[in-house]
Amino acid sequence: MTSEFAKSQIGKKFLTNDIPQLVVALNKLTEAMNESNKIEEKKLLIEQKRYLNETKNARTTGSSEDSTVAE
Repeated sequence: MTSEFAKSQIGKKFLTNDIPQLVVALNKLTEAMNESNKIEEKKLLIEQKRYLNETKNARTTGSSEDSTVAE
């Protein structure tokens, strides 16, 4: 960026107004994405626990059914 641009009216507006607004917007976006990632991670952990419980229950139910059939 040249010093002429920084001294111009458009350059001053860009440096004093536009860039700070962009930084604020990027910070808000970052916070929103982090929150979204935390929520998604919690959903995945719940889904994983549910899957493991279903798998465990299927094994115990399946093995008890096998022993009943054998009798």
